[in-house]
Amino acid sequence: MIKSIGQIIFDDLAKSGVFEKLTVSQCVYEVLKHVLGELSSHVKILGFRNGIIVVGTPNSVFKQELSFMEELIVNRVNEIMGDEIVKGIKFKEVF
Repeated sequence: MIKSIGQIIFDDLAKSGVFEKLTVSQCVYEVLKHVLGELSSHVKILGFRNGIIVVGTPNSVFKQELSFMEELIVNRVNEIMGDEIVKGIKFKEVF
């Protein structure tokens, strides 16, 4: 069977988990926008691996406040995704 280059690239990206990472990152960002409002512009999604999302924060106070909301954010993301994809969030100062 002959595959187009586009199909080969799509298959490789799907196997590598890139699409899942992009979808989860976008979902987390949307939940953070909802929970934080305008303050969401101060966070950055840094990565997603093994069910853990890494979120960059501007300072330790922001990091601590977000850690209090971790369960809410995880539950909301999993609800939207329709599966238990996210197990936790690691907040990290990066700015």
